[in-house]
Amino acid sequence: NCRDLTDLKKKMNEVKDFLKMCRRELGEIKILSNQIEQLHALILPSGIRFDDLNVQTSGAGDRMAEMISEAVELEKKYNARLTELIAHQNKAAEIITGVGDATCRKLLTLYYLFGLTFEETAEQMDYSTEYVIRTLHRRALEYAGRNWS
Repeated sequence: NCRDLTDLKKKMNEVKDFLKMCRRELGEIKILSNQIEQLHALILPSGIRFDDLNVQTSGAGDRMAEMISEAVELEKKYNARLTELIAHQNKAAEIITGVGDATCRKLLTLYYLFGLTFEETAEQMDYSTEYVIRTLHRRALEYAGRNWS
């Protein structure tokens, strides 16, 4: 009936928003990771790594201490965001696992959990990008919406 269809559309939008958030978080984690790697390359000789430091500056203009402090703060932010991402991806994986169609599960996993583009996802699945975007993605979200609470 009409009410059931409206409820399903609402759930589809909610699950889509949640999965999009997971995808965004994955992108943020990748960016933070790259920033940390770049800072480490600037301040550390190869092969040396640090996890958490207290940094004291020796006075104004101590650029090395500033860079180390920045790296430490980025790593703290990275670790906090990674913890959030893991929790969200675990929930997303539960939703995706509940999707009854294996093709739809694969699409949702590749696109939302692995962060592939629609083009990359279509290539991995051996479908056209247009089919993945216009047909399969909608069907997958419909299945996922049925499992959304």
